[in-house]
Amino acid sequence: MKIFIGFTIEWSDEDREVVIAHVLENFSKVFQQNVVVYDCKQVFQDVFPDCEGWDGYVDHVSVGRDFYSRKPNFDILILPQRQLGRVTAQISQKFLEQKKPVLFLERIPTWTYQTVTEVVTLDDENWKQGWSITCS
Repeated sequence: MKIFIGFTIEWSDEDREVVIAHVLENFSKVFQQNVVVYDCKQVFQDVFPDCEGWDGYVDHVSVGRDFYSRKPNFDILILPQRQLGRVTAQISQKFLEQKKPVLFLERIPTWTYQTVTEVVTLDDENWKQGWSITCS
């Protein structure tokens, strides 16, 4: 199982590591299978140059498949914040359209997961925080 975490750029490396460790531990226990957690920052650095732009990157993450195995590049999307930038909003929307799980991870006061049901545009001119999520 491959999990993509859609951090905003403001997240520190230390905070990212805490979230990644939590997600890895919890999903490994629940699903009892090989779980790999990917930080969006690292994925971006690794694949963006080959994606021919932002649309290609969004597709790679949300609907892309491994060339040989034909398995999805990512199975689950986790969002550790409610406000999203343009690219993360697009990735989230495509995950939802594909009926792939999108989860909001709230850390305070305790670690809880909520199912994301919708991506809402607040200000499409604000590419850093112009979208929000609705959870059930």
